[in-house]
Amino acid sequence: MGGQIDTGAILSGMFIPASITGTAPTTPRQRKSGVTWNEGADRDLRHNCWRIVTADPQKKRLNVYFTVSFDSAVGFPNVKLSDANFDSDRLTKKLLILKGLTIGTSERGREDAHTLLSISHRFDWVLRYREAEGVERFAAIPDHFCTDLAETLSRGGLLALVPIERRLLLLSENRFFDVRKRIFKNGKVSWTILANTLGVTRNSIERSEEFRVALVEIFGLSPDQIGLEFAPKRLENIYQDDEVAEKLANSTSVPRIVSDNPVTVWIERYLRILEMLAILSRNVAMQDKLTADPFKEASIDALVARFGVKGGRTPTLMPEDLLRVMVAAGKWIKDYGREICSALRDQRSRAPPTADKSVENGVSVRSKLVILPVWSVGRSQMSSGQITLTKAIRFLLASCAILIACFAARRNVGVQSLKAGCLLEGEEGVLQLSVYIAKTDMDLAHIPVPSLVKMVIETLEKLSADTRQALGTGWLFEIAFNTDAQPPRFVSTNFYNSINEFLEFVGLPPPDGQSNWQLAMHQFRRGYGVWYYFGLRGSNADALSFLYKHRDPRMTRVYFTLVLPGEINRIQTELDARLRSAAGNRSEELQTWVDAEYERLSYLREHHASWNEPRCELFVSKMIAIWKGTETVIGAGGKRLFNDVMSIADRVAATIRIGSRLNDPSALEAPLQEQFWNHARRNFLEPVLDSNMWCTARPEDADLSRANCLTLKGRLQAPWRKGDAMLPHQMVDFDFASNRVCADCFFCAAFRDGQKALRREIQAERDSANLASTAQLRAEAAARVTELEKAVRSAGLELRGGDLD
Repeated sequence: MGGQIDTGAILSGMFIPASITGTAPTTPRQRKSGVTWNEGADRDLRHNCWRIVTADPQKKRLNVYFTVSFDSAVGFPNVKLSDANFDSDRLTKKLLILKGLTIGTSERGREDAHTLLSISHRFDWVLRYREAEGVERFAAIPDHFCTDLAETLSRGGLLALVPIERRLLLLSENRFFDVRKRIFKNGKVSWTILANTLGVTRNSIERSEEFRVALVEIFGLSPDQIGLEFAPKRLENIYQDDEVAEKLANSTSVPRIVSDNPVTVWIERYLRILEMLAILSRNVAMQDKLTADPFKEASIDALVARFGVKGGRTPTLMPEDLLRVMVAAGKWIKDYGREICSALRDQRSRAPPTADKSVENGVSVRSKLVILPVWSVGRSQMSSGQITLTKAIRFLLASCAILIACFAARRNVGVQSLKAGCLLEGEEGVLQLSVYIAKTDMDLAHIPVPSLVKMVIETLEKLSADTRQALGTGWLFEIAFNTDAQPPRFVSTNFYNSINEFLEFVGLPPPDGQSNWQLAMHQFRRGYGVWYYFGLRGSNADALSFLYKHRDPRMTRVYFTLVLPGEINRIQTELDARLRSAAGNRSEELQTWVDAEYERLSYLREHHASWNEPRCELFVSKMIAIWKGTETVIGAGGKRLFNDVMSIADRVAATIRIGSRLNDPSALEAPLQEQFWNHARRNFLEPVLDSNMWCTARPEDADLSRANCLTLKGRLQAPWRKGDAMLPHQMVDFDFASNRVCADCFFCAAFRDGQKALRREIQAERDSANLASTAQLRAEAAARVTELEKAVRSAGLELRGGDLD
């Protein structure tokens, strides 16, 4: 709580960034209340409600406009940040947001609107805690402030930051009778008024079961009034501690109700607010300067290590499970896409039928699933094998989103922001998807995709056509229930719910160890690499082959193996050269170019990693299998791979000094996997498509002339049709490869399945020779047998690891 200062004079003379598109004197207290925005020259930083936009609303569909409040509730009773006593804190918060919109709160580049909204919320909670602890200014916080903040968050979450039980007890006193009448009106709780009165947020109390139980106990409410589905137990029993219960009843120092989930994963983000304020204090003229180091007692890393929990990544979907999901999505689009579009046209063209009549008028497809051309059947029961149009569209949108996320390696925001006409055809028929990149560029980028994405986009364009025409928009994932309604309501694109519901509907069993599907959009970013390295292995047709053309795997290899790494190296080289030449004289124009190139470099590296991770994962799994002896390998390339595996294992074993049979061989696995991953990143082991062989050739390898496929290609080379150009000379060409061509190749590695396939081919040739109708045909078949047997013999004997002594 700062003293009286003229914040208006300070703010009125400041530049207003273009990303603040509107301001309002106050923030509406009800969620659905509208705001009359002051725009253009009428914007005023002295206003306590700002509309912030950092993304182009023509390129990003959802979550574009964000409202940052500077009159939020921060104390009891109904104490607001806009009160005169908080002039200094309000100014600090505004300066922090303004800095975030320009050079960034940590001076590492400007933040997007969503990030700044999160910073705004966390600032308010740190301020609430400071006030609850009786500290009037940030400049006066004690050395132990951050340690106490981290410990409190870890034990009780956000609600533990304020003495909310004490505030509830005060609210029950007679002097707050009129306030209570507004909070508990008509037998229901006004959560917004209650939250503002208590000086917290609506979400923090509405989502806390403990808080709801406290309301029942203190104010004599019924469970129905506050959404409790059970008879509440005594409030003191919540704590399971008699001593605490006694304090609750008798002490003026009431223990704190906690949130349902303690803040352990995100502790660092709340601590960073103090770091941001310290940086702000160094470079901005402000009254409440945080001059002392807030982490003098313990660093952020130390506090997170002590009180936090490391934020784990969402569990990686196993390749076989991801492939199953991709196939299910592809089949739904192929089997039902046209029929769902037809049912939508039927629904638009006539009055919605009744639930009973819709059973007769539904669109039936081959699998006997009937799509009812109605949005809902109300309380009517649907027969088995029927689905409403709403659910069918949701599942179709979810299926399209799965495949786009997989093959464009994009997150939810990029998928949701696709527009009609986003698929472009580049040189030699290579398809590129124009997609919004939120994390780095915050702009459109062109990403090569396989031809199967074309069918997905065409389906979405047909499905969204009438909505786009009626509303004058281009969004592919907007399907209006009624195109004439204002404002229109759209079919849900909450993919977290609809994807999991879809997989359950089609009866796809969840992964081993899970009772149901729990997928998020970002888990599909590895889909492209998984499809190529796991879905195309072996000579069998890929499960998604009905969706793509033969050229897809070829162009995929070219892009991820040569084009994308080359582009990354080019940008990095150009950046290094430009920065060296202008180290002491960097113009604003150059800095803008540097920032843009760094953002593009970040995106390209992320895109390449989404492909490279499955590649290395498969490579490492083969190396581990060779080392353990569960896999055998033949071939010249296989021999070199075997020697590399054994050499790496020997070096790792020597490092950790395994010298006795008593040692557990499993002690090797963790350091060995790390070294195998390092080897996989620098080398290649690729499945030869449409065969059972593997290739160890690296792009631009000096020995590529020894590749059998390229030798055969040279013999067969003929004028190529336009648009069917050969692969670049820097890489092998699997179009000219097969089991027999690869067997004695310098780069070949044949594992057990490949060895079995070679034996089958030899036997098939022998059978062909025995069944030949003429001597010439028998001689030709015998020659092929001899040639193939010679190739297999040149591949060498099986090499096997497994000797862990």
